Amino acid sequence: MLGNWLKTVKGQSPFIVAQDLLNKLPSRFFRMGRFHVLDIQDLGSLRVRGVGSIRDGTAGDIPALCQLQRRKRAFTQRFAAGDRCLVAEHQGEIVGYLWYTEGDRHEDSRFNYAFSVPSHSIFGYDCYIAPRYRLRGTWLLLQQRLLEKAYALGRSHVTCHIDYGNTASLKAHLRLGYTLIGDVIVVRVGSRCFSHVRRGPPVPASAAAGTGSA
Repeated sequence: MLGNWLKTVKGQSPFIVAQDLLNKLPSRFFRMGRFHVLDIQDLGSLRVRGVGSIRDGTAGDIPALCQLQRRKRAFTQRFAAGDRCLVAEHQGEIVGYLWYTEGDRHEDSRFNYAFSVPSHSIFGYDCYIAPRYRLRGTWLLLQQRLLEKAYALGRSHVTCHIDYGNTASLKAHLRLGYTLIGDVIVVRVGSRCFSHVRRGPPVPASAAAGTGSA
């Protein structure tokens, strides 16, 4: 068992190794995480094409969402809290989703970490695409609609967090036009949460050109 774990973390940064080890503790009393903070204002000259159509999700879609990810409790709680869900459909089947909040605060339930959403943004989170629809533009369609939702509310940006170590997602977001504006380190001890926010110089989307996919 230890050997298998060592293989999975081989080559990872010390932070990722420590995070993975602590988060495996059975008590869940102590958890830690790190996120990249990104935002985007527009898609520039990108012409978005993809498989599927995008619409607003409702609580009635929960059974179909659970066919993608078995998270009925989380989905139910999100709708009850007023969060929104965009769903991607193809031939009558829900093949992807992207959640967002229009409020001025959001909480990452993994760490009991509540944070403010900039007044010019909506916050997008938890995007999932069915494996057979990845690399077919469905994620791009969801991102385009998310920006349209922001504009309709009088906001100019979309903000999101990406887990540290999720290199493929980070590169895809940067290629799309997102800008890296900082990092957050979060530590949860019992029911208490401690965080440190670091604002950093923007990283241009060109830094990820030619790498990653969505």
